[in-house]
Amino acid sequence: MAVTSTTIFDSFFTSTTTKFQKTLEKNFIEHRPSVKVLMDDYGHKESGGYQVQIPLEFGSNTNTKFFNPYDAIDTTPAEYALPVIFPWRHVASSATISEIEVVANSGKEKLFDLFEGRVRQAVRSMVNLLGSEIYSDGTSFGGNTIVGLAAGISTTPATGSVGGIDPASYFFWRNNATTSCGSFAAYGVNGTTGDLVETMYNTCTDGMTDAPTARLSAQNVYEFYNRSLLSTVQYTDPNHSKTGDLSFNGLRYKGLTWYWDRQCPAGRAYTLSNSAAHFYIDPQMMFTWTEPRSWPNQLTKTRLLALRCALVYKRRMFLGVEDGWTA
Repeated sequence: MAVTSTTIFDSFFTSTTTKFQKTLEKNFIEHRPSVKVLMDDYGHKESGGYQVQIPLEFGSNTNTKFFNPYDAIDTTPAEYALPVIFPWRHVASSATISEIEVVANSGKEKLFDLFEGRVRQAVRSMVNLLGSEIYSDGTSFGGNTIVGLAAGISTTPATGSVGGIDPASYFFWRNNATTSCGSFAAYGVNGTTGDLVETMYNTCTDGMTDAPTARLSAQNVYEFYNRSLLSTVQYTDPNHSKTGDLSFNGLRYKGLTWYWDRQCPAGRAYTLSNSAAHFYIDPQMMFTWTEPRSWPNQLTKTRLLALRCALVYKRRMFLGVEDGWTA
């Protein structure tokens, strides 16, 4: 009987996690707005090693010049790149079931619901943690977390090493920051006094070839923007439903999707580019479930869910943060 119980246990546990593996990647990035934006549809993958290292190109070759046929061209090599390094970080969650629960939930449907609930809980817990750490400064969990936006797109961009490079020494390695923004009605989109959002967008744009790809903000900033779009309205009722609808299901800004996230600090908004900041994922540990594990002194089985990732910044000068927005 014990063998049969264990076989059923392992079979259900395996089939449940296998079922979720097919939709886990899709569900994971759609659960939290910040994760959705920065995962960039899993477009950046790399395997092995202890860190992600990227050559950070910068500056110009000062030997470049106009010349006549008899001029000598200086061929002295110019420094053109620095190594930016981000350690791999590892996130784990667990789904544990006891033999007592298996017996109490006998029957395939009840057992499957139990396992499915624990698996969903593990996935939800992982994505919520990662979503929270996206806004961190990289010091939590003993420094074993990702380099979050508080450090990578800092409100004090000239301080704090990012990826091993000190922005105090390299101006191009500073993100854009506007702090103490104040009233959105006065200084936000179509503000009565100015438009700091427009200024940030333009500052994070390299002419017409490289522009931001998303706006990510706290809930209250999103609502300030939504309110600014309702100041002038025209009422139409093509279906004669006599039902008022004076808001929007989603917002865009200059063609970008404007996301809001309840985990983003209040009063803050980020201007992002998926070519300048995004996650790297190791496909060898990409939402990987271990085999069921048991311990000799417990009537339980556990499967661990693991993710190996690094939040990488490549061109901080095209990233921006606004802080201190009020109504």
